[in-house]
Amino acid sequence: MLLLGHVIPEKWYTVNETGEILGWKRDTIIRLIESGYLQAMVKPRAGNRLCREYLCRMIQGCEIIRFVKDNLSIPEPRQLRRRMRMM
Repeated sequence: MLLLGHVIPEKWYTVNETGEILGWKRDTIIRLIESGYLQAMVKPRAGNRLCREYLCRMIQGCEIIRFVKDNLSIPEPRQLRRRMRMM
């Protein structure tokens, strides 16, 4: 479920929070970041005692809004009807 009205442009969101906003799973958001569709701040975070490093990905609210406007536009009524016929 798209909760774009609750996105604060200045706030930084985690991958899980971004997934909740867009209605997608965590892995999908990570793939979007790695493929360059969604910009994120990626910084290494200290790992556990095994010295394993984990990445901390943070997405700014204005980037979520930009991504939605650029990629998830609402189809025109004609396109929507055409999609419904194909199903």
